[in-house]
Amino acid sequence: MQIGNIKSNIVLHLEGSSIPTGDYNINIAMFGSSDGVHYPSDTSKISSVKVLPVKIVQSNYGLKATINESSTIIINSDDNENRYLSGKVNYSSYLTDPNIRIRLYRRKYDETYSSDYDLVDIKDYILDNLTLTNQEYSYILFRTPTEEKAFNLSFKDERLITGTYRVDFELYDANSFIGKHSLYIVIKDKYYE
Repeated sequence: MQIGNIKSNIVLHLEGSSIPTGDYNINIAMFGSSDGVHYPSDTSKISSVKVLPVKIVQSNYGLKATINESSTIIINSDDNENRYLSGKVNYSSYLTDPNIRIRLYRRKYDETYSSDYDLVDIKDYILDNLTLTNQEYSYILFRTPTEEKAFNLSFKDERLITGTYRVDFELYDANSFIGKHSLYIVIKDKYYE
């Protein structure tokens, strides 16, 4: 006989722990007792056990990206200087099939103080030939990341849409999303005096 449903979010706070990166199982046991406090000491008598597989990755998903200062502001101009998105990605983890993907988002300007972003196709902005993944506008930046890897993407020579952009560097283990690191750039017009 079912008397109710339970729904709960599980949050694991592992800061300061020494749990190594790896695959783990969380066992959730459901039981009832006549007094609402005591439960059976023999866990084999628990009728319902749910096993949740989790992947724990230490150190901020094992991913940290930086963008060179010269790439944080891209200027639409005729001289084509500073038309690169360059920086580096640091990676340290023990995933079986790691890959780092890149996505670009443009800030919405329909409201004055909006902090929302729309996903845009980075291929509309850059010349480099990146491989599209099974996720919308998500491209492979590095198939087999090393501890530190530099990137240098060339922006197109044409006038780009101005605004604030968020660049997401996403860590995947095969096709399983692990985490992301977001950084921001600005594309603006050159003003002549």
